[in-house]
Amino acid sequence: MDQKKEDYRYIPTEIRRAVLIEAGHACVIPTCQFPATEFAHIIPFSEVKQHTVDNIVCLCPNHHTMYDILKKIDRKAIRTYKLNLQFLNKRYTVYEMRILRLLSEKMTVVASGEIETMNLLKDGLIYNAKTFETQSINITDNSSGHIIFNDIFVQSFAAKLTEKGKEFIRHWRDEVTDLLNVI
Repeated sequence: MDQKKEDYRYIPTEIRRAVLIEAGHACVIPTCQFPATEFAHIIPFSEVKQHTVDNIVCLCPNHHTMYDILKKIDRKAIRTYKLNLQFLNKRYTVYEMRILRLLSEKMTVVASGEIETMNLLKDGLIYNAKTFETQSINITDNSSGHIIFNDIFVQSFAAKLTEKGKEFIRHWRDEVTDLLNVI
């Protein structure tokens, strides 16, 4: 049975929902935050002939016109906005994204602690090249005076990219659409 051309343009509900949730039901342009009312394909539907979450963004009517019709927003910018949302929603904090941006330009940056960078550390994208400041926590039993918990936390350190981190940055610069698969 042949389907009408319009049927192929319909974005399935599950994909629409995933894209809206990813964008917080707002325009993908960070400074806009207008409630998203339209969906745009990063690579035009006429070229890919399919709907995927990785290729669709939420836009307000104004930014959709600026992107698709007026061409005042280019594809690279829209893809960057999409990648930023993937980072924010799926893996890394804004602070961790800033660390990665700095490390894409510098060999070493001062990071403010293992808790603030735990996802980057856990994923093996950065490592602690030198600890600058630590804080220790000791908990003792009041009746016996015995230490029941003792730990040291890194508060600031020199962060450097691992080989895996360098590969991640290369893929990020090359605008790989499913960047988190690099991890």
